[in-house]
Amino acid sequence: MIMKKLIYLLLIVLCSNILYAQQESKITAVQAKDFMGKNVLLCDMVKNGHMDNISKDEPTVVYVGDTYETRTLALVFTKDVLKGFSYDPQKKMENHTFCVHGKIATYKGRPAIYVQSEEQLNVED
Repeated sequence: MIMKKLIYLLLIVLCSNILYAQQESKITAVQAKDFMGKNVLLCDMVKNGHMDNISKDEPTVVYVGDTYETRTLALVFTKDVLKGFSYDPQKKMENHTFCVHGKIATYKGRPAIYVQSEEQLNVED
């Protein structure tokens, strides 16, 4: 009987650890630098629509931050990824709150999330 209880307790502890490890942290763009390499749910706003779309071969980059100088995070969309979207994310995101699931990486020395599909991104209307 005691052995059964110990086994149940051990299973509960193991399951709890697995579930905890799979949870994403919900963060804002300002916090992204503290989560490098981690999968997160990032929710914030693109306030002024600062974007880079330099050439047809370069990715489209939507910056999150109050001004161009204070941008804290880049959302990077390759041309192939953008073809799969049912809307233009750079237009829809301007002055809207959004949430994106992804791993915090870097783009030109700043925190970034490379968006791979429309399912990663939710923009509030």
